[in-house]
Amino acid sequence: MFNKKVRYGPIWVSSGKVEISRAPSLFFAFPSRPPETFLSRETIDAYELDETAVRDEMRVDAFGEEVDEALMRQHFFNLKRQQGLYETFDGVLKLVPAGDGTAAFSFDFHWPKTAPPDTYEIELYELRDGEVTGEAGQTLKLVLTGFPGFIHSLAMEKARWYGLFAVLFAVSFGLGIDYLARKIFGGVARAH
Repeated sequence: MFNKKVRYGPIWVSSGKVEISRAPSLFFAFPSRPPETFLSRETIDAYELDETAVRDEMRVDAFGEEVDEALMRQHFFNLKRQQGLYETFDGVLKLVPAGDGTAAFSFDFHWPKTAPPDTYEIELYELRDGEVTGEAGQTLKLVLTGFPGFIHSLAMEKARWYGLFAVLFAVSFGLGIDYLARKIFGGVARAH
């Protein structure tokens, strides 16, 4: 859900809500070469193998208001690309022929820091003679660990304890700053 902005003179203001649906939270593609060089557009669209297919699958709901859906999809896609959540990695897939008509593969990439903890679906497609001849899927669960994981689980599962912890932390931090100010500058802190 996003705020739709319109311009009134030199000022941008919110003029309603826009909801984008049927869009993946994360889209990475690792083609060995551009899919349109060996697959039909129908096949690419059916399996959402490139950015155009993903963008065309997105749905825009402006709750009865008139909007340019293609422009909204493009802006959403650009936002996700800037966040590092939508990307096509050309040329990083390394194929090694196995000798029996198959090939082993590997690729390296950096996971974006902006990707939220979630369960992600990884889909792999085998392509041969211009068709998808096989597919496999795997689930990847991304979780926070350490202190950030502790704070996140506390906030999500035990909100009262999280609130108490946050208040106690803020009060103790304030008292600590007051103590240091008195030690450094001497005297008693005064109200203005």
